[in-house]
Amino acid sequence: MYFAYFRPFVDRKVNTQEIVNECTTILVSYHIICFTDFVKEASSKFMMGYSIIVVISLNMSYGLFQLIYDLVRQFRLYILRKKMLKKDKEIRKHMFKKYSPHALKTIVSAG
Repeated sequence: MYFAYFRPFVDRKVNTQEIVNECTTILVSYHIICFTDFVKEASSKFMMGYSIIVVISLNMSYGLFQLIYDLVRQFRLYILRKKMLKKDKEIRKHMFKKYSPHALKTIVSAG
Protein backbone atom coordinates (compact mmCIF):
# COMPACT_ATOMS: atom_id res chain seq x y z
CA MET A 1 0.00 0.00 0.00
CA TYR A 2 2.94 2.30 0.69
CA PHE A 3 4.28 2.07 -2.88
CA ALA A 4 0.83 2.54 -4.39
CA TYR A 5 0.01 5.60 -2.30
CA PHE A 6 3.30 7.50 -1.97
CA ARG A 7 5.10 6.49 -5.20
CA PRO A 8 8.56 6.94 -3.62
CA PHE A 9 10.60 6.55 -6.81
CA VAL A 10 10.98 9.25 -9.47
CA ASP A 11 10.53 6.87 -12.40
CA ARG A 12 6.96 5.70 -12.98
CA LYS A 13 8.13 2.33 -14.30
CA VAL A 14 10.11 1.60 -11.14
CA ASN A 15 7.07 2.41 -9.00
CA THR A 16 4.89 0.11 -11.09
CA GLN A 17 7.45 -2.70 -10.96
CA GLU A 18 7.68 -2.39 -7.17
CA ILE A 19 3.89 -2.54 -6.85
CA VAL A 20 3.81 -5.68 -9.02
CA ASN A 21 6.60 -7.22 -6.92
CA GLU A 22 4.77 -6.45 -3.68
CA CYS A 23 1.52 -7.94 -5.01
CA THR A 24 3.41 -11.06 -6.04
CA THR A 25 4.95 -11.33 -2.59
CA ILE A 26 1.53 -11.04 -0.94
CA LEU A 27 0.00 -13.66 -3.25
CA VAL A 28 2.85 -16.10 -2.67
CA SER A 29 2.58 -15.52 1.10
CA TYR A 30 -1.13 -16.34 0.97
CA HIS A 31 -0.35 -19.50 -0.98
CA ILE A 32 2.15 -20.65 1.64
CA ILE A 33 -0.65 -20.83 4.21
CA CYS A 34 -2.22 -23.54 2.07
CA PHE A 35 0.83 -25.78 2.57
CA THR A 36 0.22 -26.05 6.32
CA ASP A 37 -2.27 -28.37 8.01
CA PHE A 38 -4.94 -25.76 7.27
CA VAL A 39 -5.56 -27.64 4.00
CA LYS A 40 -5.86 -31.40 4.48
CA GLU A 41 -6.02 -32.69 0.89
CA ALA A 42 -2.71 -33.33 -0.85
CA SER A 43 -4.26 -32.62 -4.25
CA SER A 44 -5.20 -29.09 -3.13
CA LYS A 45 -1.63 -28.48 -1.95
CA PHE A 46 -0.41 -29.80 -5.29
CA MET A 47 -2.64 -27.33 -7.16
CA MET A 48 -1.44 -24.48 -4.92
CA GLY A 49 2.10 -25.32 -6.03
CA TYR A 50 1.11 -24.84 -9.65
CA SER A 51 -0.69 -21.64 -8.72
CA ILE A 52 2.50 -20.26 -7.12
CA ILE A 53 4.42 -21.15 -10.27
CA VAL A 54 1.90 -19.21 -12.38
CA VAL A 55 2.03 -16.13 -10.11
CA ILE A 56 5.84 -16.04 -10.09
CA SER A 57 5.96 -16.66 -13.84
CA LEU A 58 3.63 -13.73 -14.47
CA ASN A 59 5.85 -11.50 -12.31
CA MET A 60 8.96 -12.60 -14.19
CA SER A 61 7.23 -12.16 -17.54
CA TYR A 62 6.23 -8.61 -16.65
CA GLY A 63 9.80 -7.75 -15.62
CA LEU A 64 11.24 -9.35 -18.75
CA PHE A 65 8.74 -7.50 -20.96
CA GLN A 66 9.75 -4.19 -19.37
CA LEU A 67 13.42 -5.00 -19.88
CA ILE A 68 12.98 -5.89 -23.56
CA TYR A 69 10.77 -2.85 -24.15
CA ASP A 70 13.38 -0.50 -22.67
CA LEU A 71 16.17 -2.22 -24.59
CA VAL A 72 14.36 -1.84 -27.93
CA ARG A 73 13.50 1.79 -27.14
CA GLN A 74 17.10 2.64 -26.26
CA PHE A 75 18.40 0.88 -29.38
CA ARG A 76 15.93 2.81 -31.52
CA LEU A 77 17.06 6.11 -29.99
CA TYR A 78 20.69 5.11 -30.54
CA ILE A 79 20.03 4.44 -34.24
CA LEU A 80 18.17 7.75 -34.61
CA ARG A 81 21.06 9.63 -32.98
CA LYS A 82 23.56 7.96 -35.29
CA LYS A 83 21.41 8.88 -38.29
CA MET A 84 21.14 12.51 -37.17
CA LEU A 85 24.89 12.78 -36.56
CA LYS A 86 25.60 11.37 -40.00
CA LYS A 87 23.21 13.87 -41.59
CA ASP A 88 24.74 16.71 -39.58
CA LYS A 89 28.22 15.65 -40.72
CA GLU A 90 27.10 15.65 -44.36
CA ILE A 91 25.57 19.13 -43.97
CA ARG A 92 28.78 20.47 -42.42
CA LYS A 93 30.86 18.92 -45.21
CA HIS A 94 28.59 20.49 -47.81
CA MET A 95 28.80 23.88 -46.07
CA PHE A 96 32.58 23.66 -45.97
CA LYS A 97 32.71 23.13 -49.73
CA LYS A 98 30.14 25.82 -50.50
CA TYR A 99 31.30 28.72 -48.30
CA SER A 100 34.66 30.38 -47.76
CA PRO A 101 36.46 29.73 -44.45
CA HIS A 102 35.64 33.24 -43.17
CA ALA A 103 31.94 32.89 -44.01
CA LEU A 104 31.90 29.41 -42.51
CA LYS A 105 33.30 30.72 -39.20
CA THR A 106 30.58 33.37 -39.15
CA ILE A 107 27.84 30.84 -39.87
CA VAL A 108 29.09 28.35 -37.26
CA SER A 109 29.54 31.03 -34.57
CA ALA A 110 26.04 32.38 -35.26
CA GLY A 111 24.57 28.95 -34.72
